[in-house]
Amino acid sequence: MRLRRIARYAPFYFLIELNISGETINKVMLYGINIAKEIRRNLKESSIILGPASEVRKINNRFSTTILIKYKDEPKIIDLVRAVLKRYEKRDILIRVDRFPGVG
Repeated sequence: MRLRRIARYAPFYFLIELNISGETINKVMLYGINIAKEIRRNLKESSIILGPASEVRKINNRFSTTILIKYKDEPKIIDLVRAVLKRYEKRDILIRVDRFPGVG
């Protein structure tokens, strides 16, 4: 538990994972970088944004990367995530949101 507190993981911080997937690696990474920047601009300094991960996976001819958001007190985080989805999710880019990564 001590390591989880130091690394800012649950139950000491809340986590949200965004998985961005698309048909080209360039577009997936570009969208990932832009999404991470937008989220970073709209959260408190105490929140942490990891990613987009440099490890890009390819499954069924689609590339994907992840962004992990660690936060303690962000009352408008859900509205921010919804705005990001509305702005960035396009026909060829899909964004999956996991509010409880690593659980079940």
